[in-house]
Amino acid sequence: MGLLSRMKTMIAADIHEWLDEKEKKNPIAVLNEYLRQCEQEVEKVRKLLERQYLLKEQFTREYREAVQLAEKRKKQADIASKAGEAELFAFASHEHMQYEERAARLKQLLDQTSEQLLELGEQCLALFARYCNKISQTSTFVL
Repeated sequence: MGLLSRMKTMIAADIHEWLDEKEKKNPIAVLNEYLRQCEQEVEKVRKLLERQYLLKEQFTREYREAVQLAEKRKKQADIASKAGEAELFAFASHEHMQYEERAARLKQLLDQTSEQLLELGEQCLALFARYCNKISQTSTFVL
């Protein structure tokens, strides 16, 4: 086992030395590869931002709808109560409570989604800044 371990270490050292020499000979290629990786990361974050924004819009629509339906059922319950319709009043009151609970859950999800959207935006800006910094370093290096 000792022999194989030593061979593995020697081969790894040779590969690292070879890579170091390649990087020293062509640092622009290394920077270009790094820039490509940054571009891919920025694109991933952009897609996540887009998806999160769509999710936020969906939660916003559903939240507004639940609030409107809760208000509608409350008005119907009031009308049923005034008309002496106990069965209709119970039904409307029950649905009013369900829509209120749904609106509360959706509001919570909407708040979480908004926070996540802000965090993703900050990450995207950080990646973009890092990307721009590397581009400026590459431009300076080439000159």
